[in-house]
Amino acid sequence: MKESFSCKFRRTASLTPIALLVFALFASATAGSTPCMHASSDTGIIAFEKHSIVLDVNDSQWFELKINVTDVTNLKAIVFSVEWDPTYLEVPSYTPGDLMPAMPPSATGWMITWDHVAGKMKEAANSFLAGHGPVNVSSPDWGWVMTLNFSYVGPDPPITTSINITKNLGEFMDTKWRDSSDVYHDFDYLGVDPIVHMISTEIIPEFPLATVMMGLFIVATLLAVVFKKKSGSRQHCIR
Repeated sequence: MKESFSCKFRRTASLTPIALLVFALFASATAGSTPCMHASSDTGIIAFEKHSIVLDVNDSQWFELKINVTDVTNLKAIVFSVEWDPTYLEVPSYTPGDLMPAMPPSATGWMITWDHVAGKMKEAANSFLAGHGPVNVSSPDWGWVMTLNFSYVGPDPPITTSINITKNLGEFMDTKWRDSSDVYHDFDYLGVDPIVHMISTEIIPEFPLATVMMGLFIVATLLAVVFKKKSGSRQHCIR
């Protein structure tokens, strides 16, 4: 007997849940066996230690600005960029931090591309040699990357300027960090860029107490002499 269309439909419909269940089990069993290449969404944080700096150029024309990172896992390499206004500031030197020292076990120390005329550290990069590192830093702890030593070059204060960590100054890549699996991650920026206020206060000379007393004594002596002369001339007129 030929099976009717309605019977075929009911029989197929009854098998569909079983077929879907078998397919789901097969997919779940094979999903982990096939590697899936994708971009990592993990980000670290790079930030300046200070967000506001007030410098009285009568006291000092130098200040230090520390750069730190956190929320990085299995960090093996780092690259970042910084810019400032060369009209007011320059960076004649820097101090490497202890997160990635400027000698072995890092590869070749910090490799920095400077543009002092434009006020840019275009690229600062460092990485660990094989067999060394990686390092982990998690909030609330911070890893000291580098300290930039700034000097004030003019013009006469008061002035206000800023210093920025940038993402697009690198000649080879943006500001990023690399983990031990050679996966590159972006950095988020914490807070605001440091605002630098340069001021100049007038220094009032401090006179020693002895000098003040001597001046008062001289003034009192002169007044006494003048008073004595006036008294003598008045008695002479009376006579």
